[in-house]
Amino acid sequence: AHRAVEACKEAGEPLSQSRLIERMGKGRRALLRAGVEEAVADGALSTENGPRGALIHRFIRDLRDQNK
Repeated sequence: AHRAVEACKEAGEPLSQSRLIERMGKGRRALLRAGVEEAVADGALSTENGPRGALIHRFIRDLRDQNK
């Protein structure tokens, strides 16, 4: 989830899921998608429908501290 939030934050613009995963770097796509979903569930990223059925992700805030 941290990689998803950082990638979206650094992009400075909303990203499609495929572009977000691409910016997250190497890794199994299933695990990268799970990180994106976790960040959305935490409220760190928001989603909206984009052109041609794309799911657009927008940075909202950093992840909550998991240790609290």
